[in-house]
Amino acid sequence: MATKKPKKTSAQKRYKTVPIPSTITSVPGYPNKLVIYKSPSSPFWYARYFVAGKTVKKSTRTESKADALKFAKELYDTLNYRKQQGLAIGSAGRFETVVNSIYVDQQAQVTRGQLSPLTHESHKYRFNKHIIPYFKHIELERINYQVLQNFLNHLSTLPEQLSVSTIHLYMHQVKKVLLYAHRAEIITHMPPFPKVGVKDNPRGYFTTKEYRALCRRAKALIGKEFEVRKVPNEDADAAEAEITVYQQLGKSDAGRQIRKVRMTKDLYELIVFMTNSFIRPTDIKNLKHKHVDVVDENHTFLRLNLPPSKKHDKPISTLSKAVEVYLRHKKYYKEQELAEQQQREVLAAAQAEKLAKQQEKINKRMTKLGLTIPKLTQRESKQLKKQENISKKSSKRLPTLTAQENYVFLPQYHSNRDYALKQLQRQFDILLWSTGLRNNVQGEDRSLYSLRHTCIMYRLKYGEKMDLLTLAKNARTTYEMVERFYASKLKGEDNIDMLQSRRRRTETKASAKSVKLTELLNEMRDGND
Repeated sequence: MATKKPKKTSAQKRYKTVPIPSTITSVPGYPNKLVIYKSPSSPFWYARYFVAGKTVKKSTRTESKADALKFAKELYDTLNYRKQQGLAIGSAGRFETVVNSIYVDQQAQVTRGQLSPLTHESHKYRFNKHIIPYFKHIELERINYQVLQNFLNHLSTLPEQLSVSTIHLYMHQVKKVLLYAHRAEIITHMPPFPKVGVKDNPRGYFTTKEYRALCRRAKALIGKEFEVRKVPNEDADAAEAEITVYQQLGKSDAGRQIRKVRMTKDLYELIVFMTNSFIRPTDIKNLKHKHVDVVDENHTFLRLNLPPSKKHDKPISTLSKAVEVYLRHKKYYKEQELAEQQQREVLAAAQAEKLAKQQEKINKRMTKLGLTIPKLTQRESKQLKKQENISKKSSKRLPTLTAQENYVFLPQYHSNRDYALKQLQRQFDILLWSTGLRNNVQGEDRSLYSLRHTCIMYRLKYGEKMDLLTLAKNARTTYEMVERFYASKLKGEDNIDMLQSRRRRTETKASAKSVKLTELLNEMRDGND
């Protein structure tokens, strides 16, 4: 029988880092608190110094004793300088330590609802991907303009070819670390940062002709199945060995299947709804029936009281077309659920009738053989009646997919809304492939988010006397964002009627007075004559 190995105690784990007594050496001409030593855990020498109530240990990264003594002297000077300047001693001054402190603060912000979990995770991804590996062995106080410029150059030459906007985000996070260290008095000053010119890259929107083509195709594809496959790249000079292709299910077995996608009615309704409601795709996964109020007064619209997104919490007022879409979509799911409920009732009745016929057949056979048919006991009768009551209640239950607490789009995925949104995005990708509308004539990429851009652009182009501030507030964005990312797409000819308009000539009060004064003067002249 195999014996279990005893677990190592904490003392045994520390043993490998404990100095070898025979190697502990004081540095000549320096305090006895400054020593070098070796441990069983590494072939390199270590330097140790006790300062400001802390023991600082650092690997010299060398097996040479002379070089280790030189390293220890430099460590002594550095630590005493930091002590005199009031800077942090030990691990507090490390880049990664400050990043971990930022993680703690951001997690608290997530708990308070001031930061979304997705934003927190994206920050962690960027830190771990490129920032920490680059700055891991650089002391915070040694990070100056040149170090930051070198990092900027490093990001610019990565194989994945980061966009200018992405590089800007990386530099912003580095600045956040140094700003945190400065406020925590770990460093004495903030180094100047190299400028990264950020070029706005607005998403492409759909023209009215393209929008109609999307709607027609989305309606025609309802119920059809497609698959995403990875196939070998025929271009020998290409960097990627495989490329992604879309096709109808079963059309070809080339390459390997990644996933199947079934086109739903939800996609068609979503396209029309988003183009008439200003909402973001992330709002779709959170949109419940309780967030929707149908307003039918002087104007007909939906009032969307969505959870806060991007620090905006004001209700969104939709266009009138969104009301039609919402009511039709809600009715569809209600009818679907009622049809499924009726089908279940029919199946249950058929099953009960089948069991009753089987029992009747058994009873006849027993009577023919002269056997006594056993009667149900009182307990069995109660259990049977209880089961019948449960069956009746379940058959009369009300639809739940359209309940106030359920979601408007793909409500069947109520427990995993991220997956629901992903399904809609995948369907939209296939629709873009099917219509050839992935990119516009300028080569700009389009996605589900482009429907929001389309909605705002249509208001800018076709809305009468559209006020940008009102539009921005209703779309849960800022005036500057509308001007930078949406209005930047406008051309002069889009509002040619405004450009060619002329003011009506109206007689002002001042001109009327001048006419009267002229008449009086003329009368006076006539009188004098």
